[in-house]
Amino acid sequence: MRWLIGCLLLAIPTVTMADMIPPGQKWVSHVAIFENTAEFRDYVFFVWPRDLSRGAPGNSSVRVNENGETGLGGNPLARAEAGGLFLVAIPKKLFGDDINAPPKDEWFEGMGEGVLKSPPLPREIRSAPESEPRDKFVSRFVVKLDSKEGKLDAILLSEERPSASVPVEAKPESSRQMIAIGLGVAALVLVIGWVIVRMKKSG
Repeated sequence: MRWLIGCLLLAIPTVTMADMIPPGQKWVSHVAIFENTAEFRDYVFFVWPRDLSRGAPGNSSVRVNENGETGLGGNPLARAEAGGLFLVAIPKKLFGDDINAPPKDEWFEGMGEGVLKSPPLPREIRSAPESEPRDKFVSRFVVKLDSKEGKLDAILLSEERPSASVPVEAKPESSRQMIAIGLGVAALVLVIGWVIVRMKKSG
């Protein structure tokens, strides 16, 4: 029981920090546009990882659409585990007859013939000061792909960043709200752990 509670307490800061931002900040979206993906007709492009796999096909990645655009939002825990955020080119032949089928997680882990992965992309913009007028930021890339050499690169052409404005001073209510949310998550995790222990004992 003690080891379970200890593990849960260690996990609480990670869970809460992944889904919270400091007072005086706001959530924003970050979009990537890969301007020339249409040139590579034998490949489908993905940004990986989007999230942890969780046993669901396609949950760990996000597909780049036909215009070369995709969101960069995702789970920081998955990206820390993978060592960054990457552009991945998957040969269409791996999808068989259904090009729209979810990709297999193993393809992103080096077990797909002909799959190419770029060096890490720039870190996603998740938040900005509340004084920032924009809620969306765009980064533009050009893709370089050499199938013979087995190389893929996404070269940054331009990027929008939050302006260097002074963050809005945090309100006391915001700090109290963050503490309340953190305590609520902690209580929920402990209750779940207690239920699991009780079920094991009764079983």
